[in-house]
Amino acid sequence: MQFLEGLSGLRQLMVNRQALLTGAVTAIASLRDLEDLSLWETGLREIDLQPLHGHQQLRKLNLAGIRLRRPGLRVFKSLPKLEWLMASGTGLSRVRKLVMARALPSVELRLS
Repeated sequence: MQFLEGLSGLRQLMVNRQALLTGAVTAIASLRDLEDLSLWETGLREIDLQPLHGHQQLRKLNLAGIRLRRPGLRVFKSLPKLEWLMASGTGLSRVRKLVMARALPSVELRLS
């Protein structure tokens, strides 16, 4: 994803239904102005989201189709401006959905 290097002011990025390599999220996380990120059905795993930890500008995150468990929650809690999270088709149990809702009370969650 070398092409991202010249897009430092990018605020929205949608990569949907495209296979991404594990290191792609590192390149995406380097976009410090990024506010809206969609990575649905990209073949990424939850562990691949770690480079997003602490991103200062992310407000919207669409991760539909990425199986989520506990490590993802740590990433989400580290995003100070996160307002909206789509996590449909992620294999979350009812209990895990409740845990996420309690851990992220100010985030509009779209979980199914």
